[in-house]
Amino acid sequence: MVMYVSQVELAKELGISQPRIALLKKQGVFKGATRINGKRVRFDLEKAKAVYDERVAPVNRVRKSKLTQREKVETVKQAKLPMEMDYSTARTLNEQYKAALKKLEFEERSGQLIGVDVVERTAFESGRKIRDQLQNVADRCSALVAAETDPFECKRILSKEINFILEELVNALQIPK
Repeated sequence: MVMYVSQVELAKELGISQPRIALLKKQGVFKGATRINGKRVRFDLEKAKAVYDERVAPVNRVRKSKLTQREKVETVKQAKLPMEMDYSTARTLNEQYKAALKKLEFEERSGQLIGVDVVERTAFESGRKIRDQLQNVADRCSALVAAETDPFECKRILSKEINFILEELVNALQIPK
């Protein structure tokens, strides 16, 4: 049995808008699938679906992005952006990004920020200097401590040497500009 449907019903069945159906009808896509009943146009549902799947749907599939919908959703979630982004939102995000980059550049030039490579190099050199000095504490203090019989004087000598090493650390951590 042939089932005839209205333009609105056909749009719902095909999952497209009613104006799109009207445009396709005007272009002659549904020729042979229509029947005029007074002033109203009715569509043979089965023929209209077949014509749409054959002539229109493949074109829409080719024009779609190569990413699947799931991949698009994952990409948007990773970027923490809204799913549907209009032009003004995209423009706003772009301007915010540019402003953040300008701020970083300004802070770097004004000396408020320093590069990671400078920090890493300074930390490495400081750590090596501390290690070398701590390994030499025994060599520098052994003769002085061996000559002392008073435990408090031994403690004072070692404390003085450790404080010297710590002051050297503080001086070494002054990051060059």
